Amino acid sequence: MERLEPVFFRALLHGDDELSRQVAFIAALERNLLLVEFMETVVRDAYKTRMESLSQYQWQDFLDERSFRDAAIHDWKESSRKKMGQVVFRMLAEVGYMKSTRSCVLQNVLVRPEVRVMLEDTGRFRIQRCMDISI
Repeated sequence: MERLEPVFFRALLHGDDELSRQVAFIAALERNLLLVEFMETVVRDAYKTRMESLSQYQWQDFLDERSFRDAAIHDWKESSRKKMGQVVFRMLAEVGYMKSTRSCVLQNVLVRPEVRVMLEDTGRFRIQRCMDISI
């Protein structure tokens, strides 16, 4: 959250559950380029091709592909890679992109208007595009 402006903190503190989840997801995207790239590639492609659900292997395949660009990823323990995937899928479920972590069925997410305004006002257009993938 330290990278976000006070308007995000206020929304997180005073917003309803849905707004708070979306703001928390923005904070995760702001902090983690790997998550942004996963959203931009794998998750966006799943929506575009009208896939019904995501699979854990897609996270593993994504990391394998990224390890060619960043050799450090190749050295991560398998247990760490798996745990990161579980966390990513849990975040996607909590913000509403997936019905649950068990089924991983994709759902449409309507980004809140106040979230759109905050992202636009702070110039976070890449994050806004990440969040708009289900439309």
